[in-house]
Amino acid sequence: VLSYISISCYMTLVKRFGGVTAVMLTTARKAMTIILSFMLFPKGFSWLYVHGSLLVLGAVMVAGICKRLKKRNEKQRTQEYSLSYRDTEKDANSQASGFTADLSNEDSTMESSPEKILESITRR
Repeated sequence: VLSYISISCYMTLVKRFGGVTAVMLTTARKAMTIILSFMLFPKGFSWLYVHGSLLVLGAVMVAGICKRLKKRNEKQRTQEYSLSYRDTEKDANSQASGFTADLSNEDSTMESSPEKILESITRR
């Protein structure tokens, strides 16, 4: 019963705050367990414990920062693409308004606005 409750709480944490935050919280819980172990039961202390803990917490923090930067970059790329798409569409519409073609000729090559859009995408 307790494992079901703990797993449900962990999954709720992941759903609401993300995987990185959940891992950070579980790592902090483990660190508190180790600290309490040192306080309650006498053991030899080494600074390697502190260095190891800092490395683990630092790695989790770097992973979180990288994830946020990646999301921000993707959002900026999406906005840049939508702006360039609108500009390309305006150019295509302005050029297409003055364009006339003989539709009876099957070999004629017409540049339509979707072709221009695809061409502008492939230029990138």
